[in-house]
Amino acid sequence: MNNKLIILDRDGVLNPLQIFGNFDQLDSPQDISQIGMFPWVPGCIKNLNDLGYDIAVATNQPAAAKLTNNIFNLKLIHNKILNFAQSSGGKIISSNICFHANKDNCECRKPKTGMLENAFKSGIYNKDECWMVGDRATDIMAGKSFGIKTALLGPSVENDLKFLEKNNIIPDYKSNILTDFVEYLQYLQWDREITEEQNVLKEHRRKIYEQERDLFMFIRDDE
Repeated sequence: MNNKLIILDRDGVLNPLQIFGNFDQLDSPQDISQIGMFPWVPGCIKNLNDLGYDIAVATNQPAAAKLTNNIFNLKLIHNKILNFAQSSGGKIISSNICFHANKDNCECRKPKTGMLENAFKSGIYNKDECWMVGDRATDIMAGKSFGIKTALLGPSVENDLKFLEKNNIIPDYKSNILTDFVEYLQYLQWDREITEEQNVLKEHRRKIYEQERDLFMFIRDDE
């Protein structure tokens, strides 16, 4: 069982946000026909699994609470996105949706940590090896509050970055898309493996030195 978990936000990470209103409002897709997919996502999910990470999704979807959609339709959209994300053989083991609006003051809506806590029920994880990855300030705030590392992709909303900087909330990693984050983790894994190999080599050399030293001392004493 893996002890590492990455919790991914959905919109802006797995799929692009949609433009509504007078081309100035970004929001989640509200119909199957509106779903666009980032083509690199399935490979990223598979690569993260190969690096030893379990994957979970945690997404705020308040449209039903706002009476602009219904939960059945929102679940259809969500399932289609997750199916695509797993289409290269990667697995998402935990899917968490908050259907509440901000005014509901629930415990699951990010930046609160309810969905993150639920994702952690899927296994026994070392928080030092876990991440919250998203494109909004609320994702970073939730990850920080829960005590795991955070990665900001984007962000999708410029004011979010200003808010984080103003409040001295600093993501552990920042880039543009999920591919960049995966490559960063691959580099860390490679660097860790190189360090381990170097330590093994150092230990091997130390043992050879000690054996040669002991042999030299034995020969000298014998003389």
